[in-house]
Amino acid sequence: MTRKQWIQYIITLVLAMALLFAGYRYMQQRRATGFIQADFISMKGRVEAITDIEEYSYTMSDGRIINEKTLTFEVLLLNEYRKGTVITTTQLIDPFVNFAMKEVAPGDLVMIYEHHTDQGYSYSFGDYWRSDMLLWLLAAFCAAVLVFGRLKGLNTLLGLTITCLFVFMVFVPSILAGCNIYVWSILTCLYSIVTTLLIIDGYSRKTLIAAMGCFGGVLTAGLLTALMNRLMKITGLVDEQALYLNDLSGGLSVDLRAVIFAAIIIGATGAVMDVAISIASSLGELADQLEAPTFAGLLKSGFAIGRDMMGTMANTLVLAYIGSSLATVVLIMAYNSSLLNILNKEMIVVEVEQALVGSLGILAAIPLTSLLAALVYPRAKKAAKPQE
Repeated sequence: MTRKQWIQYIITLVLAMALLFAGYRYMQQRRATGFIQADFISMKGRVEAITDIEEYSYTMSDGRIINEKTLTFEVLLLNEYRKGTVITTTQLIDPFVNFAMKEVAPGDLVMIYEHHTDQGYSYSFGDYWRSDMLLWLLAAFCAAVLVFGRLKGLNTLLGLTITCLFVFMVFVPSILAGCNIYVWSILTCLYSIVTTLLIIDGYSRKTLIAAMGCFGGVLTAGLLTALMNRLMKITGLVDEQALYLNDLSGGLSVDLRAVIFAAIIIGATGAVMDVAISIASSLGELADQLEAPTFAGLLKSGFAIGRDMMGTMANTLVLAYIGSSLATVVLIMAYNSSLLNILNKEMIVVEVEQALVGSLGILAAIPLTSLLAALVYPRAKKAAKPQE
């Protein structure tokens, strides 16, 4: 990169981080108080030994014999808070759950809950400790991106990190602070689009065209989501998490329909951005190779490229949403013989809506990005030619 590009790059990072922390501080000041605080602390531990196994059985009214098992084991705590402390706790193997958790064994990393009571501390087994393996997978992902992408890969990771930080440090707290979810979800999308494209491609015509095309696609997705939520009378009560969210303490009333709106447009932003930057980049390269690019020629090429991308990107969204809710779909189909009954379940309706609205956002971004590129690139090429 040139010196000017490095300066622009640093300015972009500084401004992105400044907006991030300013938003974080604002949300911390506005966040409502009075929520129920957890009365336990999660800690990492390693199973040292199984000290006792208690097995018992009983007969159900239908004649089935149910076997239960309780394991008592010692755990060495590994957190700095109580590092080196050995505690004793139990694990119940519940026979009513077909996917019963694997029995702990010496050497297993587990999550232990420390409960605070008037009588002191008590401990219970929570789950297996999985975040270490997840961090190794994350490290492998980052290494692969850096190896293949080099500087572009580094910029990709920076853009992804900043976007995720904004979602968890600003957008999610804005919901808990009682802010307008519609406004803050749109601001989150705009922040993600601008920072990601500027970090990856810098200040250029390609970035401007891609950003505007992406804005158009996300705006289309947002308007369609708001309209369809009203027409289909979506309540937002699609799963048990929504029920818990609706029952938060502290006097906070969460608009669950707005949460659905936010989930759809934030989920669609990545795919729309991918399409917009791909078309803007492809037409930019094509314009550079042509001696005299024309509006009609670039627009036709943009539509051709967009048609090729449309199918795969729509499949990406649809398959992603199907995959994320596969267990729910299978469960509902197991208890419903009617396809119409299934398609009228709100949780299924919302998943289908996410896929369709996201795909329509992509379809809107394709002609808009192509049109902008066809308008800008020929003029830029003509202006760059030396005058004879």
